[in-house]
Amino acid sequence: MVYYTVPDASSARKSTIVAIAAIGFFYILTLFMGLGATVNGVVPPADNNMAAPLLARSFTELLFAIISAIAFATILGTVSGLIVAASGAVAHDLADRYMSFTRSAFSSHKHNGSSPGRSGA
Repeated sequence: MVYYTVPDASSARKSTIVAIAAIGFFYILTLFMGLGATVNGVVPPADNNMAAPLLARSFTELLFAIISAIAFATILGTVSGLIVAASGAVAHDLADRYMSFTRSAFSSHKHNGSSPGRSGA
């Protein structure tokens, strides 16, 4: 796994541990929210999976709006990531099949630290 946002392997391990802890906390939180919604009588446990939004609505409309906005942002983030990945795969396949680009054509040039089109000075 490659992490471009951390400088070394130790930071990558710490970043992974923090991410796993945050995800685990989120899943435990949803368990307690579902339990709270069931105990408060907001959600019938047998036929509903909308515990977080309905529990939030039972408290205030603002909390319901925040939960809904987070869910909507999560959906948009997931879909946009899938679109970027799919377009990259399609572009790679088209470039490989119809334009005859090869990886060696790009990797044969050594990177000297300066950007293309600029002198080293």
